Amino acid sequence: MLISEYFHLNKSQLELDFVNVDIDGDLPLFLDPHYISMQKSPLAQAASFSIQTFFDKLLLLIRNSKMESAKQHLTYIGEINEIHLGFSKGKSRGRGIGSLNSENLITSMLSSNAIESGLIEKLEDSRIFVDGIGADKISDLCANVIRKSLIEYTKDQCKLWNIPLTTASSGYYWDSVSRDWIADSQTERLYINGNPYLLVPKEIVSFKSEFTPEKYLQHFVLNFLQNEHLRLNSNLVKVRRDKNGDIVDRYVTKVSIVENLNNQGIIPNKEWLFTFTLENREVLERFKREAFIQGDLFNGEAVTPNNIDVLIEALKYNLTSIPEGNEAFSDYENAIKGITELLFYPDLNNPQVQVKINEGRKRIDLAFTNIARKRIFNIIRDVYDIPSNYILMECKNHSKDIANPELDQMIGRFSNSRGRVGIIFCRHLNNSELFLKRCKDTFNDSNNIILHITDEVLIKLLDEYKQRYEGSYDRVISRMVDDVRLS
Repeated sequence: MLISEYFHLNKSQLELDFVNVDIDGDLPLFLDPHYISMQKSPLAQAASFSIQTFFDKLLLLIRNSKMESAKQHLTYIGEINEIHLGFSKGKSRGRGIGSLNSENLITSMLSSNAIESGLIEKLEDSRIFVDGIGADKISDLCANVIRKSLIEYTKDQCKLWNIPLTTASSGYYWDSVSRDWIADSQTERLYINGNPYLLVPKEIVSFKSEFTPEKYLQHFVLNFLQNEHLRLNSNLVKVRRDKNGDIVDRYVTKVSIVENLNNQGIIPNKEWLFTFTLENREVLERFKREAFIQGDLFNGEAVTPNNIDVLIEALKYNLTSIPEGNEAFSDYENAIKGITELLFYPDLNNPQVQVKINEGRKRIDLAFTNIARKRIFNIIRDVYDIPSNYILMECKNHSKDIANPELDQMIGRFSNSRGRVGIIFCRHLNNSELFLKRCKDTFNDSNNIILHITDEVLIKLLDEYKQRYEGSYDRVISRMVDDVRLS
């Protein structure tokens, strides 16, 4: 059973910011430190920093031959069943680095001489050169190290979707400021059937990693050796001739290179990769520069015309079925939360609801983190230079038109740190031209951008998504922003 089903959220993965895992099994997804380091959200950057500071300390301890301290440093990395990611079959069961003997792990690192050589600088480097380290071990290690971030994220998401929390132990977590493990403390946790769960943002998970020894060997090391054999004109070089017998091409196959190594009693394993890299460090540097993640961000099952048609029509029907008025406000806000996650991901993520500001005197209905690297939300922030770390949203399930009071309320939520871009969702607007003029005045007076999105516009955006999926909102929202900015 999925988490969304257990809590009767009536939301698909496309409408949720967290990975909608099976509460009993695991999804074949991973936390990959290289992938996490590429993401731009505050949560991802904090997670990446925590992972790096943890590994920096481990390297320092080993290089200074403080083996007992290094083993103690690793004792907090245990099996973790709370994220339900990985390769486990049946009941979820973590297979973290803690399931290895920490002394054997350290011995393995030392025996490869990779640490003293300086080849291992980041956690993901150990996967290239150290035996026994694979995607599942690194993923569970990352989950342990970033436990504090995942706990806070889980609390935010549970608040967003009205999921109950239980006061319980946090477990030990890594603190990147003190560079040490912090003893467990009491905090709010998500429990299901007596078991703790950590929600993971779909932004930081991946199906696969390009940062693997297989990728390094196949596409970088063997490519380098192909060029070397060609340069030296070795006996592995073969030629292609045209019909006249003239040489038109010289080439070396990767299969022949591996066979040649095997004939010398050499197996191109991690130990050999280390030896090779010591003499050819530029190959590793090229690999690190180019080993980026391929493909789309995770967003659940494959998006197809059939399943999108069903989802979009259901969302439109649900939206238009909600009655106007304060009594149905929660239903309206709940619909907006799912629709905005669908439309604006991955440019906007990590939605938070009822965000307190000004020492709790004011609240923001909904706030998304702006991590856009392209499209209009990126342009607003990086080209128009309008503060927009967060996109603020207000939901108005009124039967009357929104007017100056709603506009003033949104203006009161703006600041340079939070952002100066807001969206007011409302059911309809009889005099949209008048409200647009007010938004223009607001922009001219204070450089604030306020957009209004009615049910009619939302339905248009949903229909656009049905045609183009990710980023389909861009044309409509860009036009709305231009309407506000331009006279």
